Amino acid sequence: MSNKKEHWLQAVKKIECWFTEMNMNELEHRINNCCEDEDELQEWFVELDGQDISLTLVGYFPEIMLQVRSVVDRVSNHKKPDQLYEQLLRLNATDLSGCAYALEEEDIVVVADQRMHNKGTSEIKHLINMVAGAILIYEQSLNSKT
Repeated sequence: MSNKKEHWLQAVKKIECWFTEMNMNELEHRINNCCEDEDELQEWFVELDGQDISLTLVGYFPEIMLQVRSVVDRVSNHKKPDQLYEQLLRLNATDLSGCAYALEEEDIVVVADQRMHNKGTSEIKHLINMVAGAILIYEQSLNSKT
């Protein structure tokens, strides 16, 4: 087995272990990507405490990255987008650590990522918790205020 394949399988196994620890079936949450090589991209979608969160494992070999993201709102829900952008930047600089708000077309997302090398399920939990915390900050600070 190639080193690349071995590292990929180890990263996938870590995600599977996280699902097991969360008492969830990993296969029920996996998103099948018809157009991508499953040795370079694998996605899962979960709902945790009412929050929709996606986990994406990406092979940027020799690195394998885990990206955790969630759509928190849409720009079109805000009457004053310029104020929204300013507040998002301010929150990125003052309230968030290890993740950030971003714009993806019309979506406002929170995203965090980390290298999977030498990481375990506790680091995966921490990354997901950072995103979940940023969702709460958004809901408390920005939702429908601009």
